[in-house]
Amino acid sequence: MTDFENHDATADPGAFPTVAAAFGHATPAPAHRNWRLPIIIGGAALIVAVALILTFAVFLPSRDAENKFNDAAAAFQQAQTNLLAKVSAAQSVLGYASSDRVDDQDTLITLNNDLQTAAQSTADQVPAMASGASAIKQQASDLQAKADAMTSLVATLQRDITAVQASVLSWATAALTAAIVDANQTYSDYSYGDKTTLSALQDQITQAQAALDGLATADPSTYATTVDDSVTALQTAQANVVAAAPVKCGDVLLPTGVDPMVCKGMPSNAKRVYKDSYFGWYFEMPSKNVACYSDGQDVTCEIGSYTWKTPAALQAACKPAADIGCNDNIFILSKNGKTSLAMFSGCDGPLCYVEHGGDNPIKPTILQYGQVANFTSFACLSASDGVTCWNINNHHGYKMSKSQFLYW
Repeated sequence: MTDFENHDATADPGAFPTVAAAFGHATPAPAHRNWRLPIIIGGAALIVAVALILTFAVFLPSRDAENKFNDAAAAFQQAQTNLLAKVSAAQSVLGYASSDRVDDQDTLITLNNDLQTAAQSTADQVPAMASGASAIKQQASDLQAKADAMTSLVATLQRDITAVQASVLSWATAALTAAIVDANQTYSDYSYGDKTTLSALQDQITQAQAALDGLATADPSTYATTVDDSVTALQTAQANVVAAAPVKCGDVLLPTGVDPMVCKGMPSNAKRVYKDSYFGWYFEMPSKNVACYSDGQDVTCEIGSYTWKTPAALQAACKPAADIGCNDNIFILSKNGKTSLAMFSGCDGPLCYVEHGGDNPIKPTILQYGQVANFTSFACLSASDGVTCWNINNHHGYKMSKSQFLYW
């Protein structure tokens, strides 16, 4: 048995030569004897770990803060864009909503106040990013808070806009309703008047009602224009009706051309005229073509020259006696307001007495143009377009001149 065969397997292997050594070859050192390699590997791993720790501890928090800043800045800019649009909408509303075109002025005050606050917010800018994760996070928090505040302002302005528009709608509805009611009243009051102008007024009332019905769905910016146009059209149509309609004194319609003074009773400047012992009060027109007298129970006027025909109704109503005929140029106004033809035989009319004197010569008052004669229950106006006599209690009367005769 060789020494090799007697080798104790448990002994240190380094104490015995290897087979290669026995044949003269160099033998490399065993692998587990290279102690430097584990140290190098362990050191590299430590460096990598430290680097990762530094990366997570320094770079990742900074990147997270930057992302939050960018998100907050985007939210801020979007909120500011929305607020700018709402500010523009609010300013537009204030362009057509004024204190005299709303039914609640507090809505305008609130909108103006909130608009000033909003205008201040629209001037803010996104700041340059700070350095350091903590500072950047604070910036992000501030930007997000401002974005939230602006979003809240958008909602507030929209609430204010809605309130103002509702207030303008309420005003427009009330104004147009009142105008229609007034127009309908005019139509009713002057229903006896000119049919053409009444028809035109009715057309305008119908159009105004359609405009009123359409307000709820119309653009709020058109409310004021709709009301103004409708009210103007109604008022114009009403004025035309009034202008074309005859003057009305109670239930009495005055023909066109009769002075509205007839509706006011006895004028304060009316004067007493010459009084004859037989007939009563006398006056003559400056033209010398008309004369009137009254005994207090009626008024009788006579015209000398005229171009009109005596109304057929008055002729038919007059029943002449055997020796007394109806005088087509002498008219009597009685206390009950009835106008009738006088019946005289011969020269018995007022003009005849003035011109010829009759049995009782008189010197009547010349009633100058613009003067009014006071006959107690009657009044007579002297004017260049004729004489007008009326009962001051019931407003009935007549008017005569060379070119026309009217009675009512």
